[in-house]
Amino acid sequence: MLKSYVIFEKGLVETLVFYLKDRLTFGRSPENDIQTGDPQVANFHSEIRYEDGYAVLEDFGSPIGTLLNGDKIRKSMLSHNDQIRIGDMAFRFFQEEVSMIPAVMDAQSLECRPEDLRNKTFFRRSSRLAEAISNIPLFGGLDAESISGIIQQSRMLIFEEDQMIFRQGDSGKFLYIVLDGRVQIFLQGRNDQLVPLAVLAENQFFGEISFLTGHPRSASVRALENTLLCEISADTLRDVVHRWPSIKHILNSNYQQRMADTAEKKRKAGIRENRGAPRYNLTLPLSFTLDEAANAPTIFKNTVHRFLSKNISTSGICIRLNNRMLAHAVVGCKLNLEVVLPEPWKVIRCGGIAVKSSEDKSKPAYGFLHVAFRDMDPDCGKTLEDFLTH
Repeated sequence: MLKSYVIFEKGLVETLVFYLKDRLTFGRSPENDIQTGDPQVANFHSEIRYEDGYAVLEDFGSPIGTLLNGDKIRKSMLSHNDQIRIGDMAFRFFQEEVSMIPAVMDAQSLECRPEDLRNKTFFRRSSRLAEAISNIPLFGGLDAESISGIIQQSRMLIFEEDQMIFRQGDSGKFLYIVLDGRVQIFLQGRNDQLVPLAVLAENQFFGEISFLTGHPRSASVRALENTLLCEISADTLRDVVHRWPSIKHILNSNYQQRMADTAEKKRKAGIRENRGAPRYNLTLPLSFTLDEAANAPTIFKNTVHRFLSKNISTSGICIRLNNRMLAHAVVGCKLNLEVVLPEPWKVIRCGGIAVKSSEDKSKPAYGFLHVAFRDMDPDCGKTLEDFLTH
């Protein structure tokens, strides 16, 4: 049997240890086990609890989210030495065998030296995960050291029925392995048409297409039932592929088969292949003005229009407008664009042509303006490409 606890590294009292009995709750409300005055944190922000013997971290839909090892999560299984951040609070999660925890740890919290805990032999990863990875054909030829390396760098995530794992167009940084449950891979075509591609179950994997191509997700994936996934980062997978080139052959073979199957199902569904640059679902602040010679209503000229993007590629950008009339009125016009990329990237400035407009079906008063980039400085073009493929 394992016992679990968290040690605060920042916020509240450093080195304070909280022992996990059944659950630990976090938030601003005094009803929480761990209360903070941080105004960014929700009243009932998140909690750690046991599910089927595993420690699970869940965010309750808070505005700022809960970060696990730097990534925002909704619900994830925890592993020894995971770092958790909630607003200004940061702490580490630890697990160890029950026989190694002194009797005083039965208290809800106590002060001790974190190094005393770190120097013990800790539980690393679930043996269930090790067994699952060993049984997956993709990793069948790996030695124990390589499997151990994957286990140490991966994490287990829980998705509830109908929960989206990622969407078509999202940036792809992870490979996923199904440990329990089932997922559906599907395309979303025009007029919200859904095209099922595959249903994957235990020991099957997905997400390799973005890893191999560097492009955004080519399809969407959702959980068909409560599902447990193993998430492996692109960096970890690159290291494994470097040591075991045969894995890349398996990934390539699987990729070719899936792309052929996808193309056939697109053809049957009447979905036209998109041969343009891949589009990334990214919300970026931007502004634009109309060219002086633009043939558009005067009300829209001599004004700096500030909006957010829906998606972007190296060849153009789709802008979400809160004025559908503006979207229709400026089609065919030349624009002067500024797109603000996050740090450490810079602002992209270039010209553009408003190619077409479309409706936002979720908000009838809104619209989308599709703009093709024009006259982009080579340095800006290189910056945008580096940002999208980073």
